[in-house]
Amino acid sequence: MKVLVIGLDGAPYHLLAKVREKMPTLANLMDNGSYGILTSTIPALSLLAWPVFYTGKNPGKIGVYVTRLVRDSVEEVKLPTSHDVKAPAIWEILSDRKKKVGVVNIPVTYPPKPVNGFLISGFLTPPSSDDFVYPPELKSDLHEYTIDLDVLTEDKKLPERDVDKSLLLQKQYDITQKRAATCLRLIRDHRPDFFIVNFKGLDNMQHLFWHKQDVIVKFYEKLDVLLTQFIDTIKPENTVIMSDHGFEARSTKYFHINTYLEREGFLCRNKSLKGRLSILTYTVGVKLVEIFPFIRNLVPEKAKSTVGIKQMTSRIDWSKTIAYADFHRGIFINKEITGKERDRVARAIVEKMVACEDPHTGKKVFKTVKRKEEIFSGPYFDLLPDIVWLPDADYRINANLFPKLISPRLDAPHITGEHMAAADGIFILTGPGVVRNTYIEGAHISDLAPTILHMMDVPIPSDMDGKVLRRAFESSFREPRYTEAGTAEEKDFAFTQKEEKKLEERLKGLGYL
Repeated sequence: MKVLVIGLDGAPYHLLAKVREKMPTLANLMDNGSYGILTSTIPALSLLAWPVFYTGKNPGKIGVYVTRLVRDSVEEVKLPTSHDVKAPAIWEILSDRKKKVGVVNIPVTYPPKPVNGFLISGFLTPPSSDDFVYPPELKSDLHEYTIDLDVLTEDKKLPERDVDKSLLLQKQYDITQKRAATCLRLIRDHRPDFFIVNFKGLDNMQHLFWHKQDVIVKFYEKLDVLLTQFIDTIKPENTVIMSDHGFEARSTKYFHINTYLEREGFLCRNKSLKGRLSILTYTVGVKLVEIFPFIRNLVPEKAKSTVGIKQMTSRIDWSKTIAYADFHRGIFINKEITGKERDRVARAIVEKMVACEDPHTGKKVFKTVKRKEEIFSGPYFDLLPDIVWLPDADYRINANLFPKLISPRLDAPHITGEHMAAADGIFILTGPGVVRNTYIEGAHISDLAPTILHMMDVPIPSDMDGKVLRRAFESSFREPRYTEAGTAEEKDFAFTQKEEKKLEERLKGLGYL
């Protein structure tokens, strides 16, 4: 095998340094290769980071930014599918070059597209799906295979009630072991030139057990055993270890971003009777949960979603609003504001957000605030938010209007770890020409696709935003080769309403929604 890629989903660089002594195989890879922090996307979410990784392109070129970029409306929030990614994945590029590939459990690969080899889709595969494999006949060989997130909905108490985490832990170990066994069998039978698998279970366990680092460390030790099996069995020429983002403790406070925009004069609330009643309903509901936490268990999920998210836009007076923020994507400036005035507004908001402090502690709320022009480009540029951010680890951004700028966080009490603002993932490269035991600075998740193509000695599409990590290779190693930009297969596909609802439940179980 030319290149083996193993994803340790959510592995943060700061924790890797602590568990290294308990992971001898991973430590050996670091000693014999190049490694460092792999900076993720903004926000640091799997359903954005993975498409950026496997295309090597920014969201403005791929048509996905947390959700599908189908129109410039804050109300149009649809989960992305593989067909929404409007750029070829690295395994499609390799397939076109007659390289045999194997792809397992990578997020946003459902429905599976044809490849020269096999593909088993991952995160965002509907739980009822029976078409998650290419070629379809391969499914008959996957009797004991389970896609990770099933484990997070088997306990019907999720997402708001008490959770039997010991049961979830046991099931995750079982799923992870069976995934590894399935991968090794498929590699043996199909002998791909390139193979990638993502162990999403690490992300799941860190969401649930971040407060118990001994549990997390043991799971890392298990993954190191599996890593040993892969390397000893396959003996790949090149090995790449990566994570799509980092991890940190669950935030404890809400920062009400639209309340902030209102106070700074950029947003105007809807003062009609309907608008005031909607705001009052949300405010009273939150206050009741603050006083009587058990109430969250009595309210149907649909009602909570309607009041907390779907009615949000009805609370805004759009005719007088300059800028508005949603939960995950960022701030959108009124489309009627154009030219120099639009640029002035964006710069003013960024300047204020960079300086924004918690009035109770004096701590900066945001660690990164970017205008779209700084990080995005491409045909989908106009559909992207005008301003994006990474908050400090203490804060969860809440788009609802609320009397207080900052309030206690109430959602997903079973979650103890999260990563929306944790951009420091990991990467390790080993193989011919890779410098040994060397820390590499400045790597971005989009850099891995061109770097892997370079390892495969395959020409790199010229429109990739990521750059080959040249400092990871000896000066005498071959020069990268480039070719004209490729195009992705154009095909319309969307989840059914039932599938979308089930997937949203899973995302809520992980604290994303």
